Amino acid sequence: MDELLREAAVPPILIDEFFSLLQQCLSPNVCRFNNTTYSLPVDIGIPIGSPLGSLISEVFMEKFELQLFQSSHPLLRHVGVWRRYVDDILCVWHGPGELIEQFLSLLNSFFPSIKFTVEIGGAKINFLDFKW
Repeated sequence: MDELLREAAVPPILIDEFFSLLQQCLSPNVCRFNNTTYSLPVDIGIPIGSPLGSLISEVFMEKFELQLFQSSHPLLRHVGVWRRYVDDILCVWHGPGELIEQFLSLLNSFFPSIKFTVEIGGAKINFLDFKW
């Protein structure tokens, strides 16, 4: 977000204020389970159910996709379709099946805190809780 705000020529004082307010919105990171309240470290991510979650994940995923496709990695030539809704990605692979694990490793190499998984659909595809 910082990069986007600076690229948009937002004055540094407003960027500082934005991040101060964002920190206030994301702290404390608490949840309740079995009538027990837990305080989670702020550095583990966005609280589930936070109204800011979709905005922050959209900014992050946009940055990820930009870095991925600008990398011009040779495995990207096997990606026939790439569609995303929030953090769910439908990727149609037109390459050898044995390269899928290498592609997954590539995806996971950009940001160590994010781990992608792969589901091979065969004749049916699961995407956004739909079977196609």
